[in-house]
Amino acid sequence: MRIAVIGVGMVGSALGPRFADAGHEVVYGVRDPGADRHDELLSATPGGTTAIIADAAAGSDAVLLAVPWEAIDSVVGQLGSASGLVWDATNPLSQDMRHLREDAEPSGAAVVAARLPTAKVVKAFNCTGAPNLASPAYPAGPIAMFLAGDDPAAKTTTAAVCREIGMSPVDLGPLEMARSLEHLALCWIRLAYAQGMGPDFTIGIRHRAVG
Repeated sequence: MRIAVIGVGMVGSALGPRFADAGHEVVYGVRDPGADRHDELLSATPGGTTAIIADAAAGSDAVLLAVPWEAIDSVVGQLGSASGLVWDATNPLSQDMRHLREDAEPSGAAVVAARLPTAKVVKAFNCTGAPNLASPAYPAGPIAMFLAGDDPAAKTTTAAVCREIGMSPVDLGPLEMARSLEHLALCWIRLAYAQGMGPDFTIGIRHRAVG
């Protein structure tokens, strides 16, 4: 499938090469296609290209939103009447990164879905740090990737892609659960940085052995 990665910050730069390694066509949506500053990322993304946001999204099977929350209005406005799968990996964090923003209620994903009413929005790839997205393997197994959305087929596709890139998908339910995933991201950030745990850990699920 063709995946448009909108944003080349830490999250987009971590996931784009993973998608490409799994055999997907990756196009990065950026403001300055062809700029030299993208050369290193493109060299790490087999077959990867850059395009302006509107062109990257057009004709793509899935669009990953991996931009700061402050940019979401501008970015979504460039997606036009998107009707396909949209992965919302954003987190509407306050400036001090201690709270979720009140202007992103009931969740950031709900705001995105309201702006893109014909899109199939799935909250995913938001609840852990970029190092885990780039390298999801742990001794105890792959990291859990929590997701939420209202379209069953969109979630099935998302779960399949998660498995392809080495993650264990966990369906949390409808899109109304997206706020919980944004709080989970806040917990991870708090532990990693404010509490000094560092980024090399993951929040996951462990099942008690039976029998």
